[in-house]
Amino acid sequence: MHIQVMRLGLDKSKLNLMAALFVLSLLTRIMMSPMHLDEPTTPFDFYAYVGGGQCFMQVFSGQTGCLKSLDVDFQNRYGPMFNLIMASVMLFFGPGYYLLKFPSIFADSLIPPLLVMMTWDDYNIQNKFFAPMFYALSALTLILSGFWGNDDSLFILPTLFSAFLLMRGYHVLSAISLAFACLFKVTPAIIMIPLAFHIYKKIGVSTALFYGLVFTLSFSMSYLPYVYVAGDAAFIPFTAPLKWGVDGLSFQNLIRMSYALPYHIIYPDMPTSFSSNDPNDPFNYWGETSFAKILRLISLPSTLMGLTFYLFYIFKRPYSMKPQNLYLNITLILMFFLFFSKTIYSPYYLWFLPFLLLSIPTDSIKLKFSQDFFIGIALTAYSLLAYGLFYKISEPMFQSHRFFLLMGAIAAFFGTYKVAKSLGTKMFFELSLLTFIFYIDIIVSARLPLLLLTSLTFIPNHFLQPLAFYGMYYVTTVLNIYAFLWIFNSLRKMNSKK
Repeated sequence: MHIQVMRLGLDKSKLNLMAALFVLSLLTRIMMSPMHLDEPTTPFDFYAYVGGGQCFMQVFSGQTGCLKSLDVDFQNRYGPMFNLIMASVMLFFGPGYYLLKFPSIFADSLIPPLLVMMTWDDYNIQNKFFAPMFYALSALTLILSGFWGNDDSLFILPTLFSAFLLMRGYHVLSAISLAFACLFKVTPAIIMIPLAFHIYKKIGVSTALFYGLVFTLSFSMSYLPYVYVAGDAAFIPFTAPLKWGVDGLSFQNLIRMSYALPYHIIYPDMPTSFSSNDPNDPFNYWGETSFAKILRLISLPSTLMGLTFYLFYIFKRPYSMKPQNLYLNITLILMFFLFFSKTIYSPYYLWFLPFLLLSIPTDSIKLKFSQDFFIGIALTAYSLLAYGLFYKISEPMFQSHRFFLLMGAIAAFFGTYKVAKSLGTKMFFELSLLTFIFYIDIIVSARLPLLLLTSLTFIPNHFLQPLAFYGMYYVTTVLNIYAFLWIFNSLRKMNSKK
């Protein structure tokens, strides 16, 4: 045990920085957590949290019937570990939304200290501060954990730890940590590819296969008790994505909207959401139109095409054993997967954000704390305040609210720009663009274009809402695709110089 601790390099200066970042992250997120608690205005999946927690509390008492209807009743497709944590919180503190945020807040606050551990020995002094500091103070991470209590931090933390253990040579522990992450969501399983590829390049194919075997056995042994209790319902986290339609900011949804939007703008009786059940609605992915049938036909091949492009890219490019190469490959597989999948929502940026921060080559960083850093923090604070005070899904949206939210989106962009640039990264624009897209996506229901459209009297009134909502969503989707392509190209150019 003494040797392991020494290999992790937990010296005093590192521990002090880790502790400071943890306290900073925790306090900022706790300060934001009292907002967005009322059920009608909660902008996230807390109903699924409560449903899963209540069901697992029934399982504790021997009643397992609710497990079969979790997906239908609450759209709860989480792994057993997530629902177990929700049940534990509710068992001691009740089903209040405020306390259900804390597992995510705590996990997200541990990520900056973990980023310190990942950069301390292998990166220069600039990178030791850039990745953890940016993650701790980003508007994106603060909103997702502080306001939303987003569940993704719970699987990102052990996934990051798995990559850290792998770089330290603890292959078995790395595989176990990744298997543990999959007990929250199955998403981390895809990261097996770059992790095993790194081992293959460093040691050989037999060790890479052994790593995959340990991961498979660890996950299977952990999941089998849940299969025994839940039966077929235990496989819902694996099968549910196959039943989803095309949605969000994905490339496939851009195709769908490009075809369906003109139809719905022409007809004023268009539905209020993309999830129309009309079989003749072009927006309906499961509809009977020829377009819907073609879209269903190409959806899965499109996702597989993304993974094929990724594999072709990593095998073609030169590969060294530096940690940036591993983190870059993890970033890219998540981005390729999301880009070509049926569904991507801007909160999914959190999946690859910490790995993206770690992927930036060390020679592109020049740390320079300055006045710009504190200006960026102030702008970020305003963007958080605007979102917390003025964005309520179920309440009337006044023009003044839209104005403050628009200023919040702009502040989020320039706040990120100032912070990232003062911390020295050349990717300050890419990070700012991601934050801006995330912000306008999560407030899309505010229909920001109405700030302008309502003054254009020549536009019929029944066209305003469709243009404001769907038009904004379309533009956001185009920006998302542009940002992904730009980030990929920037990372490719930066790493090709190494």
